[in-house]
Parts: sequence; C-alpha cells; structure tokens
Amino acid sequence: MKTKLIIAIATLAIAIGLYGLLTEAPPATEIKVTEIVVEEHKIKVWFLRNDVKRGQLVERSDFSIRQLPESEANALGIANESNMNFDKGSVYNRELTVQSAVFPEYITATNDLEYVELVLAENRVPFVIQVDPDVIIGGVIGHGSYVDVLAIANGGSKVSFNSDELSRPQFKSISVSPVLIGVKVLTIQQGTMSGGRNNSDVTSTVLVLELTRKQVAKLTVAKRIADLEVHKSIGSYNAADLSADAGDVLADYKAIKEFRANKIIIN
Repeated sequence: MKTKLIIAIATLAIAIGLYGLLTEAPPATEIKVTEIVVEEHKIKVWFLRNDVKRGQLVERSDFSIRQLPESEANALGIANESNMNFDKGSVYNRELTVQSAVFPEYITATNDLEYVELVLAENRVPFVIQVDPDVIIGGVIGHGSYVDVLAIANGGSKVSFNSDELSRPQFKSISVSPVLIGVKVLTIQQGTMSGGRNNSDVTSTVLVLELTRKQVAKLTVAKRIADLEVHKSIGSYNAADLSADAGDVLADYKAIKEFRANKIIIN
C-alpha cells in the first residue's frame, strides 16, 4: 500500500513537471530601440594657411575653408557664414598667424579710409594728384602700379593753347621733362563733380602717390608751373628718354636757345 502511494506521488510530480514544461510562457518579444541622431548644423569658416603681416596684400591662396559644427564655430565667435573680400588691392589690417580664423573686418579694401595708412611705407608721404580718367581705362594704372610724372611747359609756364597754335613763333620752348620716375600708386580714387561744359558732371580721377619729402616738394612746384601727365612706368631707363621739345615733333621748327656768359670782362 505504501509502495503504491509513493508511486502515485511520483507519477503526480512527473505529470506536474511535464505540464509546466508544456505550458511554459513564450519568450517576450524583443523591442529594438533605434537611436535617432540629429546632425548638427555646420558653418563655413575661413582659416589662414600661413602667417600674414599688417598691410600685406590679400590673396585667395592665403585661405583654407573648413565646415565646422555650429557649436565649434560659436566657440570661435562665429554665428553665421561670411565671405572674404578679394577685391584687388585689399590688405590685412592686422598681423595674423597660421591657422587663425579670419573675419571680414580683418581685411581693408582700397576705398576704406584707413587703407592708405596701411600700405604707406616708412618715411613716405601720400600725395594726391589729379589725372586724366582715360589713363585708368583698361587697367593701365592700378593699385600698386609704378608711374612716371611728366611736366609739359611753355617757357616755364603752363601750356594753354591748342595744337593749331604750335606754328606761331611766340611759342619758343615747349618741352616735356620728367619730374618723378618710378613712383608707387597707393590707390586710385574716382568721383564726380560739376563744372564741365554746360555745367555737366565731370569724372574726377586722382592718384594717391607714395613719395619722399623731397619728391613732394618737387612735385608741388611742378604743379604750379606746368601741366602734369602721368604714365605707367615700364622699368629702368634714362631720364632723357622722357624729355622732348617742339623741335623733336616739328622737323622745320627751330627752337630758340639762349646763351649767357658766366663771366663779365671789362677792358
């Protein structure tokens, strides 16, 4: 009897175990969570590829461009993208080191008020001279060009006649001679003023030249006594190549030369 009871209990335990195995709950469905990554907005930033000095010309090759995350750009003080000024003649207005971020305010254009001071060499003076606007046409003379300044005079005074009057004998010594050779043009400025024929507007073009004190004095006198012409310099040459008089133009013109004795002898 006791044996039958043990067998019954064992059978019941086995049955319960089998039932538990057969009715085991299915495994929970795995839920995949996809992480959504929001890409940070990027800003274009300009960096220097080499050191630059104050007054140095700006070249496109000076820069490299990087796309920085907005947070990194903000850390550099940059909130929005900016474009660099590559106008011809523009210069840096401060000294900067390689890999520095560059801002538009670090660059000075030729029409800015401080430009002349930035490009002016040591112990030089800026000097303004008005020129014929036609000289600038076609880029003949530009920022940084070198020019020759010539004086056209008639016997020590400004020429005030037209070409038809050249045959008159009263014009004895029309001449062209160099005043300055190979001086640098710092900048070109153009404007409009009234006073032309029929009160029409006239385009005024001026060059700002870089001169020594002595050259300033010489050119100031030349402006008073002669008409001035400005031409692009073509390099080293003899000053005599820039000199001429009426005899070089008119084959039958005989210029009058005055000879004076340097001593007086009384017998």
